[in-house]
Amino acid sequence: MRPRRKKAKYDWTPLLLAAIAVNLGLALFYSPLTAVTKARVEGVKPNDMVGVKAVLKSIEGKPALQINGNNLSSLMLYNTAFDSVKFEANPFGRAVITVTYRKAVGRLSGVPGTYLADDGTIFKSSEVLTGLPLIQIGQPSRELDGTIVGRIPTSALAYLAQELPTIADGENGTVLYADDGGLNLVLGGAEIKLGQAVQLEAKLTSLRKLMDADPELLSKVLVLNLYAPDKPAARFRKPSN
Repeated sequence: MRPRRKKAKYDWTPLLLAAIAVNLGLALFYSPLTAVTKARVEGVKPNDMVGVKAVLKSIEGKPALQINGNNLSSLMLYNTAFDSVKFEANPFGRAVITVTYRKAVGRLSGVPGTYLADDGTIFKSSEVLTGLPLIQIGQPSRELDGTIVGRIPTSALAYLAQELPTIADGENGTVLYADDGGLNLVLGGAEIKLGQAVQLEAKLTSLRKLMDADPELLSKVLVLNLYAPDKPAARFRKPSN
């Protein structure tokens, strides 16, 4: 007689471990023991805390693993002054929300509380920000809407706003987006026409060279045309009697 084969023993250990892991994960996912009981907010200015607290109510009592950090961050970005929101939570009921604000480089003329960020984003701020160049879009009486803002080269405006104080010894001046689509600067009473948002670095380099050659230039000219940076043209003020 042939010897009987021994039946192979099945190792159930991997399945048992997997089942334990799944049950543990589900327990953590649904357990009220991991619910957020305390959230610390970092970087938020006092004027903005009311809105932040309203958003935080949506996660009160929720287990930490059920909170979608991306969704929460999106809710927090109702405040256009927030540049980024980072959410972190642990299974022990603690959460940290860190907010970073946009960097304002200019304030919009005729639109109180509205500013231009260094990346070209237009945003509202609950605080009055001072010491910034003025950004004027079209005529002072023009009201901004989505159609107008959508076609404005805000990145170019932001670039010019950041460069202005370095050109005229700290004077903030004005960056103007004209109705014809051209970009102008107003410094020291002089209007500097830059034209379209191209070769801006070369145009500012030309302006700096002219001012180095004649530090009183801005007090002498009414209009300085830098459409062609290598061929500047100026209209001078009439000499006073």
